[in-house]
Amino acid sequence: MLKWLSLLVLALPILSLTDTQVSGYLQVRYSENYRNVRSFSLRRTKLWFKGDAPLPHWQFKLQGIFRWQNKGSLVLQDAYAQYNYSPFYLKIGQMVPDFSLERNQSDYRLPIIERARIIDALIPSAETLARDIGLQAVLQPKDKRYHIGLGIFNGNGANHSLNNDRNFLFTLRGNTTFVLPGQWKIIPGISFAYRQCTHLAFKKIFNHSELFTGTDKRWGAEFSISNGKWLFQGEFLQAFLDGNSAQGFYFLLNRTFNKKHQATFSVERFVDLSEKTSDQMIYIFDYGYLLNTVKNKILLDIRAQPDGHRLNFSNAIQLQLFFN
Repeated sequence: MLKWLSLLVLALPILSLTDTQVSGYLQVRYSENYRNVRSFSLRRTKLWFKGDAPLPHWQFKLQGIFRWQNKGSLVLQDAYAQYNYSPFYLKIGQMVPDFSLERNQSDYRLPIIERARIIDALIPSAETLARDIGLQAVLQPKDKRYHIGLGIFNGNGANHSLNNDRNFLFTLRGNTTFVLPGQWKIIPGISFAYRQCTHLAFKKIFNHSELFTGTDKRWGAEFSISNGKWLFQGEFLQAFLDGNSAQGFYFLLNRTFNKKHQATFSVERFVDLSEKTSDQMIYIFDYGYLLNTVKNKILLDIRAQPDGHRLNFSNAIQLQLFFN
């Protein structure tokens, strides 16, 4: 609580600036699985400040998150300045590297309760809040008919003071939008990432504490097809780590009914480099009830994964509430 209050106190000078927005949300979850593990949890609690800086074309964003992994402490996620000169913008600071479609979609807008496992594991800086420190340039017009993003980052992840191995992470992502009759949109895209690593941990890929040194090359293909009521979306990601390869995919189909109800079916598979984890497909069904908009909703999530001759089930229900 003291750290939350400290963030508010530090933000008071920011709030005095014009057009500064204060936003945040809470995700409270109950979950259970086939091992009879039942629990309540705070999945996410976020607070951020975003607005115009007292300079032409400049904006800023500061965002913190409550994380149970850090014993309830407040952790800095986003802290960057953004220069806007349409159709171009430039970000400087700590941010999400531009790689993958689902990673660039806000979690509170997703029609399922969690991002796919491949997104969680194979994006750059997956081990550290999916953030890194550096510079990102994006070419994107207001109608978003195309997007080209190029980034250079330390490669050590979020909240690191120095680039310890003195090697940079490079990212490139591009997509384009095709508009069809009936308000249908098709958006294909592709992402690339490259870096030379020195003693970096990839626990979500190897599932051990050994540090990786070598060449890290990643790429991903993405697409979405939508018309306001229907959404079909999918991605394939692959990481090449000095001759070893981890890859996976997900596909989801979402339907919105009467602006209040959402039903989503998704399949995903992640083949990592650990013998301790299962590489079997996961089948997911989510039902969402929108209390007013996608920002305030209740999500019911049911998952099944084959294990020999049986299916292992897990279930969760989540309440999401926004303010401002």
